[in-house]
Amino acid sequence: MRLIELLEGVEMVPPYLSAIGEYMLKTVYPLRSEENARPSFQTVQFTTTAPARTVLEAGLGPRVIRFEASFNAGKLIKEYRIRPDSYMMDLSYRFEASSATVAGQSFETWLGPDVGSSGVEPKGRYSSGGMVASDGEHLLKDAFGLNDMLSWAALQDRYFIVALARKGSWLVGSEPFLQGFNIKWVTPLSGKSTSSVTVYAGPKDTDELEKTHLGLEKTIDFGWLTIVAKPIYVLLRYIYKIVGNYGLAIIILALLIKIVFYPLTVKQTRSMKKMQVVAPQIKALREKYKNDKERLNKEIMALYKKHEVNPMGGCLPMLIQFPVLFALIRVLPVVIDLRQAPFILWLHDLSEPDPYYITPILMGVAMILQQKMTPASDPKQAKMMMLMSVVFTFFFLNFSSGLVLYWLTGTVLQVAQQVWMNKSEQKAKTTAS
Repeated sequence: MRLIELLEGVEMVPPYLSAIGEYMLKTVYPLRSEENARPSFQTVQFTTTAPARTVLEAGLGPRVIRFEASFNAGKLIKEYRIRPDSYMMDLSYRFEASSATVAGQSFETWLGPDVGSSGVEPKGRYSSGGMVASDGEHLLKDAFGLNDMLSWAALQDRYFIVALARKGSWLVGSEPFLQGFNIKWVTPLSGKSTSSVTVYAGPKDTDELEKTHLGLEKTIDFGWLTIVAKPIYVLLRYIYKIVGNYGLAIIILALLIKIVFYPLTVKQTRSMKKMQVVAPQIKALREKYKNDKERLNKEIMALYKKHEVNPMGGCLPMLIQFPVLFALIRVLPVVIDLRQAPFILWLHDLSEPDPYYITPILMGVAMILQQKMTPASDPKQAKMMMLMSVVFTFFFLNFSSGLVLYWLTGTVLQVAQQVWMNKSEQKAKTTAS
């Protein structure tokens, strides 16, 4: 039932136009067959003995649906072998010519022009790539000229993918297999021609894609931060299996990451406090040596050394955490796990922005509170950080609510940590006095 459910839920022929042209969109339907010479398969009527509605049931094995078309050149038999417990199906063609050969003729099968439209305009930000080819170990430059080496080709969107996989050459001659947003493969017409392809039409789910053993899991691309993003994604899924809610899983993930970076955060806070102590002395040195920059730099460095202050100590721990944030920006808006995943009350889909902007506003308030509690040696720097909090709030308005939830949780935890550190420091001073 899974393939049928998918095809019912995903609109395979999008009723819209785009820059690739009205003709291509209106004529290239999923798995369309056509002949490169008249009579065209588009004018030939296919017949089948299969019932109008075929229901697949688990445990009964795959079902084969057969279509036949006869015309002057011969007969074309088209078979779909659909598996009830998989998003994969097999499509095969067999052409039986009325004569020994059909010179110069071939038939093409097309996939295009798109995976389909969900009917909802996506607001999240995501990107897509182009042609990539590999020999199994290395990336290859010319993906368009590898007809015999091509293992699969696919059309995909944010969450779904339709992929074709076959053995042997995809084309006749040197014509491209990719035209616009459409993929095709060509089979010569001879006495008895056969052609087959495996189709995956389903979600970009890591487990399902790995089951195909085609390498389709590589279509889930986290970009140049894959080395960071993939472990985070694996950890998020593991947490979800325990708690059963992706909102809670994101909160726990934020807590775990905060624990990992806790030593760096403490170091950052202490460094900023030290900078706050020496700030008046640095100001005096700048006034004293304002006409001698070389002497000024030497005196400032000597002051840092005397008080064991690292001028980068406040920034470096924060910068180290940015790859994690960028990795989450790549992961949370694009993985299908969060699609339509609810959290609480108004958050019904963690892959989409907060419809009422509640979480981004709470995040902004928490960031401003954090900045007010964080020691700053330079008033200008404090104002800049406050402005950054406002900018971040507007920046996150259209981000997926799952990503905003992560950043909100991390900020609240940072505020709680700062409160605890301030109380501990005050208690230590009271005890010492």
